[in-house]
Amino acid sequence: MAKNLFGYANLGRTGLAHGLLAWARCVVWTEQVGATMLAPHWYRFRIGPTIRKERDKRNYFLDFHDGLQVSGLRREYLLATSRHIYAELDLPNKIPENSRKTIVIFRNAEALNERKFFHFIDGHHKLVRERLISITKDKALEGVYTEPHVAIHVRRGDFTEPKKGLDKLTTNTRLPIKWYEKILIKLQSQMESNFKTIIYSDGSDYEISDLLKYKNVERSKTTTAITDLISMSNAAVLVASASGFSQWGSYLGNVPCISHPNQSLFSYLQYSSTEIEIGPENNIPEEFLSEVKSRLHL
Repeated sequence: MAKNLFGYANLGRTGLAHGLLAWARCVVWTEQVGATMLAPHWYRFRIGPTIRKERDKRNYFLDFHDGLQVSGLRREYLLATSRHIYAELDLPNKIPENSRKTIVIFRNAEALNERKFFHFIDGHHKLVRERLISITKDKALEGVYTEPHVAIHVRRGDFTEPKKGLDKLTTNTRLPIKWYEKILIKLQSQMESNFKTIIYSDGSDYEISDLLKYKNVERSKTTTAITDLISMSNAAVLVASASGFSQWGSYLGNVPCISHPNQSLFSYLQYSSTEIEIGPENNIPEEFLSEVKSRLHL
């Protein structure tokens, strides 16, 4: 155990998925070097979700506790009196071994956050998931859907309608509901099974009504982001939005993921065959379906 070495994640003011990367990097690093982790500050004042009338107001501090992480007055004392170095600048350089208390601070990038830093947690999804669940409050965990299912994540909220075609440069954009619908139909027809499908969305019932009309399809009963994220990680397959939230749901459970053409952010999973981009005119590859069927126990 590195007695005088600490890790701290500065989450920033972004959404849960973006903020989680600094926290997860800190989790992995402290585990590897034997450092002690300081609890992050989850509280952030956010007016945007209220103005946009989103279902989830993004008050993440209500959903997490500090667990075994150092918190309270001791955390504030350490942050005020210890030497600070920054992971993005000073790692993986060796930290001097001396008696001075040192905090390695992990921060998120405003742009291309995942592309810059995700490789630090690649292959560590079991550890990250375990730690995330360990700091999630019981109330948020009570609503987690634990059975294998088809997860469809429809991002609305602060995402905008596309002004042109969806190419690799198009980001923070709403995907067509018709695309989700056609992928759902393909999954049902190619697997010849009426499996449980759950829609995870910050949109209204009206916005996802074309999906809710199908048999055995329902929307998530919670409005809490972390509850939905952990539920998505229990899915047998995830039909993703072009957002980090989808990718985190896939990463935490190593869940096979279907993305719209040109809209997968990058590879989150250990096996490339379980991450595909599919257009409405294409069938789902049999190799991919075989993995999904095994997860659905078909």
